[in-house]
Amino acid sequence: MKSALAIALALVAAAPALAQGTRGGLAQLLTSSAWCSFTYNQRTGTSRQERVAFNRDGTLVQTSGAESYSSGRTGTVAGQSSGGKRGFWKVQAGRLHLSEDRAKWEPQTLAVTKNSSGYPIISSAGKEYMQCK
Repeated sequence: MKSALAIALALVAAAPALAQGTRGGLAQLLTSSAWCSFTYNQRTGTSRQERVAFNRDGTLVQTSGAESYSSGRTGTVAGQSSGGKRGFWKVQAGRLHLSEDRAKWEPQTLAVTKNSSGYPIISSAGKEYMQCK
């Protein structure tokens, strides 16, 4: 699964302290809140946001949106887009696995750090995710 779903949903590290199966550790962190990412490209004026919710039943929902603004001789142009996908997740051998159909599962490469306030920041595929408020 090399889709936006795989990239957007690769959210939590397989650190030994988190590898406690589906009832604790990694699964508990995933389901503790929705996870959000925000990026802004100053050169293009485009902002992108993603939100991923890992449900306790093994389903997940990813929503995304983008806004862009461009100014020139003819005026300002604004654009918006939004989308979303659904999928499935599981923790196996301390790693997050994702699937679009529950037939083919793909392990994710992830890392977890903490921000200056002690909240988890999850990094994957060049993006950082934080707990949504």
